[in-house]
Amino acid sequence: MPHASAEGGQLPAYPSIENLKKQAKALLRAIRAAEPDALRRLRSVTAQPGNPDCIQLSNAQFVLAREHGFASWSRLKAAVADQAGASGAAMDDRMLPLVPLRDLVLYPGETLPIFVGRKKSMNAIKASLPDKSFLVCAQHDEGKDEPLDADLYKVGTLVRPREWVSLRDGTLRVMIEGKATAEISALDFSGPYIAARAEISSAKPHGSASTGQLESAKALFCRLVRLLDHPPALAAAIRKAKSADRLIALASRYFGLDLAQRQAMLECVDPAERLAFAVARLEGLESDLQAVRLGDYAGRYRLGPDFALEVSAEEGELLAATPWDRLRLRPQGRDCFRAVSETATFPMAEDGGLEAAMAAARATIGFRFFREASGEVSRVVRRDTTGSWPPASRIASEGAADGSRPSATAALRRHVGGYERGDGHERQVDESAGTLSLDAAELTQVDDLEFFAKNAVLRVLFKVNNDGHTVGMRVTSAGETHHYYKMA
Repeated sequence: MPHASAEGGQLPAYPSIENLKKQAKALLRAIRAAEPDALRRLRSVTAQPGNPDCIQLSNAQFVLAREHGFASWSRLKAAVADQAGASGAAMDDRMLPLVPLRDLVLYPGETLPIFVGRKKSMNAIKASLPDKSFLVCAQHDEGKDEPLDADLYKVGTLVRPREWVSLRDGTLRVMIEGKATAEISALDFSGPYIAARAEISSAKPHGSASTGQLESAKALFCRLVRLLDHPPALAAAIRKAKSADRLIALASRYFGLDLAQRQAMLECVDPAERLAFAVARLEGLESDLQAVRLGDYAGRYRLGPDFALEVSAEEGELLAATPWDRLRLRPQGRDCFRAVSETATFPMAEDGGLEAAMAAARATIGFRFFREASGEVSRVVRRDTTGSWPPASRIASEGAADGSRPSATAALRRHVGGYERGDGHERQVDESAGTLSLDAAELTQVDDLEFFAKNAVLRVLFKVNNDGHTVGMRVTSAGETHHYYKMA
């Protein structure tokens, strides 16, 4: 609300001589443009306004002074200076309620909800309600329920609650808006809530980042959305952002910046500097993601005694194939990938329940590769909603004494022979001119282990042991699946 000066005039709620100067210049431009409202304001304080083109800046300043109840521009400026000095002294002497935040940094201009359950924090919010302002700051260790002085960062944010709701479990949901950064100089833990003395920054919450800086940051953030396989809606939100503050908030939430980096961004008081800090850090992340050499991961990894994971790099993407699924791997960070399934069914599923369960599990499959000291990828761990699989070691050789991969012909010939299933039914696999056949039906090769018949709905998947020798096969035809073991 406006403040009354000693002279009797009414000052703005947040008096600033710079802001008043800008208002005077804007009014002068409006008067010279003969805008009706501006001319009305001029005539209300000057009997003979004369030609609008002859009006000077001093006339516009006089109009503002009279509108605020002062006899002249100089007296208005003096009152603003006195009010600013008094407000600064009051703020310096005033202890504001403080709410520590767990793994969260709030920036000026950002609005988000917080959930408050700690007793002192709830008391702090209730104590702030008369004038609706309090401080928030991040704590170093989110696990501490009762943080002390050394546990709190000393640069936080002055906030105002926009709405709050008491939840059934006794906690508060408070929507807060960041107003300005605050450098904390003293803390008091003795009362019903944590109180802090802080110097509030005078920087504007909405920064003056150039259009070029904003567009450059948007381009980088959209590239990261694609590299990290985030939803397209995030890229749309980035493109619609109109301020540095909005881009900073999105970068903080979605691009994996740790708490120390987010706090360092807050300590850059100017929003343009804050955005530049975020861009510098995220350019490094982009470089790491782009530098992932997909060929490092290509190879076969032993998942069990009878089957393996085949990883291949094709057209700039990493693919992982198992006997029952084919996955497209999207990078999430160094040596970490998220899998997107390309297949709709699991041929190994014996009933709909198992297939549905596996389909749900593969929706959130992740792969983590591990390297030796030499930098060579040696094993992989697959994790889905059912938990983590045991580490799968990379297969260095497959029957070749020198550790190299066998030739294509050698890989096929190991499957040649007779196969028998439990009821005594036998089948024969032969090789001729680099092509396998099953009972004289020619097979088309998918990879080293998977084949299908050209003129029949028939699929063959061979099983190999840890030594790379074929020990059996699974044949699917006309919706029926049968398992065979290789005869000696």
